Amino acid sequence: MPSETSENTQKVEHYVLPSISIIIPVHNEKLVIERRLTNISETNYPKEKMEVIVTDSGSDDRTREIIFERFRRKSCFLLKMREEERPMLLT
Repeated sequence: MPSETSENTQKVEHYVLPSISIIIPVHNEKLVIERRLTNISETNYPKEKMEVIVTDSGSDDRTREIIFERFRRKSCFLLKMREEERPMLLT
């Protein structure tokens, strides 16, 4: 049974941790994106203090599907999905 002091210490440590954003830029990452999201979700950092921002630059493989499926199965942190517009070449 944990002591009252250790419980209080855990509460204080949790309180002082800052909120963080993890930004993952992706493009055709179907082979690695699920493993990357799993790595992030398995961290010891408090999930309520994390947000994950995935920026997709127009993937044409299954990257987006894998990301959405992953978050549908296990909503352990906030996902913000943003698709960037590809820059146009001016001639």
